[in-house]
Amino acid sequence: MDVRIVDDGGAALPARGVGVIELRGGPVADGYTTMAGFVPAQDDEGWNDTGDLGYVTQDGQIAVCGRVKDVIIMAGAQHLSH
Repeated sequence: MDVRIVDDGGAALPARGVGVIELRGGPVADGYTTMAGFVPAQDDEGWNDTGDLGYVTQDGQIAVCGRVKDVIIMAGAQHLSH
């Protein structure tokens, strides 16, 4: 698994820089099957935007600070995340 933290423009941030957590690797889903068809979950380089905000410490630990939106969507239903 690879992890990176990116800013609003998609640029990788250094340690302790707070931004969006992105994951890449074998366990990351390619996408989702919906009523409208397949929806990709990864960009062209295989990165998945988790929708979580956080940072990586100097020693590689991930700290989650919150969500980009205060809503989690599960099976098409929106749930407030507070």
